[in-house]
Amino acid sequence: MKYDKLKFGIVIVLIALGLWTLYPTFELYYQMPGRKKAVEAEKAKAYTRDDSMRVALQESQLADKEAGLHKKALHLGLDLVGGMHMVLDLDVSKLAKEQAKDAADRALAVIQNRIDQFGVFEPVMQKIGNDRLMIELPGVDRDRAKSLIGQVALLEFHVVADDQKTNDVLKIADNYLRLINKEDTTTKQQGKFMDYIVTVNRSEMGVEEADYPVFTQMLQQADTVIPKEWEFLFGTPEDYQGRRVRTIYMLKREAELTGSSITDARPSSYQGSDPNLANSWIVSLRFERRDATKFATITGRNVGKRLAIVLDNVVKSAPTIRERIPNGEAMITTGDVNPDKAKDLAIVLRSGALPAPVSTAEERSIGPSLGSDSINKGMLAIAIGCLLVFIFMVFYYKAAGLIADLALILNIFFLFVALAVLRASLSLAGIAGIALTIGMAVDANILIFERIREELKAGKRVHAAIDAGYNRAFVTIFDSNMTTIVATIALYFFGSGSIKGFAVTLIIGLIINIITAVYFSHFIYGWIVTKFSTERLSI
Repeated sequence: MKYDKLKFGIVIVLIALGLWTLYPTFELYYQMPGRKKAVEAEKAKAYTRDDSMRVALQESQLADKEAGLHKKALHLGLDLVGGMHMVLDLDVSKLAKEQAKDAADRALAVIQNRIDQFGVFEPVMQKIGNDRLMIELPGVDRDRAKSLIGQVALLEFHVVADDQKTNDVLKIADNYLRLINKEDTTTKQQGKFMDYIVTVNRSEMGVEEADYPVFTQMLQQADTVIPKEWEFLFGTPEDYQGRRVRTIYMLKREAELTGSSITDARPSSYQGSDPNLANSWIVSLRFERRDATKFATITGRNVGKRLAIVLDNVVKSAPTIRERIPNGEAMITTGDVNPDKAKDLAIVLRSGALPAPVSTAEERSIGPSLGSDSINKGMLAIAIGCLLVFIFMVFYYKAAGLIADLALILNIFFLFVALAVLRASLSLAGIAGIALTIGMAVDANILIFERIREELKAGKRVHAAIDAGYNRAFVTIFDSNMTTIVATIALYFFGSGSIKGFAVTLIIGLIINIITAVYFSHFIYGWIVTKFSTERLSI
């Protein structure tokens, strides 16, 4: 045949490209789990801070590698890979009426942005009513995802009072609490107010985590004697000399600047000279030009003072202003050798703050064991179905059956390639679509072979019988496949969730089926007959 070499070359190139396209899928689902287990084993053996930093760096590199593979690989749906289903309630009680109207839409946009940057592929997110959101995330770390979604991410910068002023106000509060405790025994606390305060990092004050609830309750009771322009906030819990403590800060109640105009937030390892932050991760911030000028003014008039960086009413860091900062840059320290916190914090800061706090109304987790079980059973069903089809085709159609089997293998292969290229997700329903595709592919080959048999019985020569069989069966195959495709398109547009997954897989499979069952097998059949000058067909 005239262009046999060219056609054969095209087929080989397409197969090679398909293997290259599917390799990230193989690496993600078959090699990556082993690598992660190896890093977990290293993590369990890490005893020193340097070891922890090295393992954390390996985890970070592995996470980056995994994120890169997710962008190229075939993705599995929630029912296969596992994940989480959440329903969130949006607290709009403190919003103005006009703000509450579109609060859910704005919250959905912010969460969508966070999830996209987090690297979750094909999340399902939708609004339910005016104050409720439904979110489904396949293949995620449950705790990290909840933290990422639930943070309001209101970033503020407050001037910190000096140690002497803070200590004076705490003593006033202590005297007040002693007075009211003498007058009213029902409000008497265990221990004295100042007795709960411990020294943190040599000079700062804090309270132990176990005492934090009682201390904050006492602080609220003393609110009337605390100057109105000041407030007390706490840092994140940290380990200090074998204890879990929170640093306490007295801040100006009015924020000097908010994080609403952050143009960039990037995680990186700390490169400064503070030994307490060695090997830890930070988030570098950059403001837009207008607030950069404002930030320069704030830092210029508060040189020598501390400026607290507050996220959702928790002090993330409170560095001392050494000089005026003209370039609109700031830094948040995490104090953690694992980069995940810094990465997630950078994501929420880049995405902006939620318009209102959210709470979890419903949460369901699908464990990876369920996904693995579903995959194994689905793949086993496909394998058994294919094996039975292969045996039947060879038994009934002999050598022609082998050609049909080869076309069927290529059909399934290119179906997976197409799903990977189109960034579609494979669900359990999608596996059912593959099984149906196999049935349609077998049906197409049977139509072709029976037609060839009829042409041979009518006395046509081998070449003519093959050409006539394929040409005349094509109309029937095309009609049956297109009729199914049209019906499946309706399923895609009017269905949801797993129904869409079934529809996408079936549509792609049927389109590829027309190519492999008609054109590819026709080319192979014709090439064999020409190459070996066959005068009789094994069919």
